[in-house]
Amino acid sequence: MAGPSKQFDQHQALDKALQLFWKQGYESTSMQELVDVMGVNRASLYQTYGNKYDLYLASFNRYIDATLNTFNQALKTPGPALENAQTLFQNLVQHSLEGGLQGCFINNTAVELGAHDQELAQRIRDVWVKFEDVFAQMIQRAVDEGELKNDADVRQIAQLLNTNLQGLIIQTKTNISQEKLFDSIELIFRLIRE
Repeated sequence: MAGPSKQFDQHQALDKALQLFWKQGYESTSMQELVDVMGVNRASLYQTYGNKYDLYLASFNRYIDATLNTFNQALKTPGPALENAQTLFQNLVQHSLEGGLQGCFINNTAVELGAHDQELAQRIRDVWVKFEDVFAQMIQRAVDEGELKNDADVRQIAQLLNTNLQGLIIQTKTNISQEKLFDSIELIFRLIRE
């Protein structure tokens, strides 16, 4: 016998949970706050998503999927690969600045939970590898199209790009100016081209 039908939009409710977790973090978010913001009764929340940790993982995975989609769209964008990568950096930094000092949900999770939650730490490492894979494809395209020298270390540059991107996004949480962050992005890509 089937259980009761769910009378709410699960994707919309999950997006609301994601926003709350992103703003407050895991530990500072209560189940009652989740019930209130999601507009779902407690029984439906548990039945659909499981406990608070399971809901956090679902929110985290939704954020990762959206972020990887953004990276993959940048990879598919026609034009010079390094210019596209630089634009991706600028767009991510600008989006983070517009987010009210929330930074990146992945980085926030790494800082709050990564040290004592090995499952989440592994998921974060895995997604950073996926980011590096996208950057590596962009760098390889830059080499193939003559933007970079043939002897460029594609994987090392991809790792450098990801490390710098994560640092820039963390800086957005301090209300640093867009101009200063964009200057740093310009410098990163100028050094890569040299």
